[in-house]
Amino acid sequence: PNIDQVLIQNLKDIGITQLFPGKPLLLLDQLFPPRDLCVSAPTGSGKTIAFALPIVQALLQRVVPATRALVVSPTRELSAQIYKVFVSLCRNTQLKCILITAAKGSLLQEQRALLNFGKTGLACPADIVVATPGRLADHLSQTSAFSLDKLRFLVIDEADRMMEQIHQRWLTLVEQKVRCSYINHICLQCHQESNTGKFSLIMLLFKQRNLIQLQKLLFSATLSADPEKLQQLNLFQPRLIVFISTYKKKTVLPHNIKQYMIHCTAGEKPLITLNLVLNKTRVLCFAGSIETTRKLSMLIQMYADKEGKKEFICTEFASHLPSSKRGKVLKDFISGKINVLVCSDSMARGLDVPCVEHVILYDVPPLIKTYIHRIGRTARAGATGTAYTLLRKQEIFHFKKMIADAGKCKVKTMKIPKESTQKMVSIYEQVLPMVAEKMKTLKR
Repeated sequence: PNIDQVLIQNLKDIGITQLFPGKPLLLLDQLFPPRDLCVSAPTGSGKTIAFALPIVQALLQRVVPATRALVVSPTRELSAQIYKVFVSLCRNTQLKCILITAAKGSLLQEQRALLNFGKTGLACPADIVVATPGRLADHLSQTSAFSLDKLRFLVIDEADRMMEQIHQRWLTLVEQKVRCSYINHICLQCHQESNTGKFSLIMLLFKQRNLIQLQKLLFSATLSADPEKLQQLNLFQPRLIVFISTYKKKTVLPHNIKQYMIHCTAGEKPLITLNLVLNKTRVLCFAGSIETTRKLSMLIQMYADKEGKKEFICTEFASHLPSSKRGKVLKDFISGKINVLVCSDSMARGLDVPCVEHVILYDVPPLIKTYIHRIGRTARAGATGTAYTLLRKQEIFHFKKMIADAGKCKVKTMKIPKESTQKMVSIYEQVLPMVAEKMKTLKR
């Protein structure tokens, strides 16, 4: 399909001169109602552009501002990243995008940003709204002027995780809003046509065929094929689109990542991690809990300080940090000020950080889809990357089986020479009590 010249220039401005196969293909379905789409694509393949570009293209000719696209994602950070893409694409157009995630203020402050006074009273001037599910539910139930009468596209990013959050009722509220507007319109038309004496239900329904064209678009690297889970989303004749050659298994694996597993004991893991990260930059390390995230980030930073690495910075990225602090940490990591970012489980999904060269899985993920998402933080947009998974003896069999079940995916075994970690023991033993003391202080 043809892409507007303004959008082509906007794409160039953000460094995109070529699109991956399938990006222009996702919209628009000419059937009524349009079929919903379930898209499974590897991490880093540009899923955001895949839905943002055709949505902006479809809305370019709109005359009256109204919320026609709603994008819902599981975390504030991911929503902010999606919002930035839409803002970049909407430059030099009449379209407006708004972000609602509770990151920068109260519900009242967001309501003021979300609504404007117009000729018909309060209305939302945004064509595209990007939101987290909880905050969206707040506005749908408490911001009465937030209308979805004209909603055409509902994008559910990281769809597999969003299906786990369906209990938040955000989807039910969205569908109720859309359904109510449709019923109200039908009733109004019935009243008007009955007054003219030309009422015909068949003709009325025929005229309404283009009134509501809500299309749901699901995106994920590990999209569930479980019918019960998909049923929760009330999809209409869903069409599955899978990028990457084979779909023998349910998971799409990145092909441009060198993957290594390192066998070690629990006591060796910190030393091996230090060995891997101290001479590298742009390292993302995933730990299984907030406590481990905090301990490991302290250990790495204190060790680097003891070694005299003045420019070396390691910090944590976890859900307990304020959103403003998380935003600054991400910004510093992207700019290269931070060498190593230690990330907790809760912040791992959907984290889109460019230029990550190495990923370390300090704790082995229990599921293949979790493994895919984590190693997929490197090798974004066709670049290459390296992933290291640290495995204790009892974890090796399960990990190998999990990888084998996922299809064609080679994970080589890497051996860290004993002498390379042995010479680190002296400083390591000096640092350990310092980490323990700092942890005690933080718990008080």
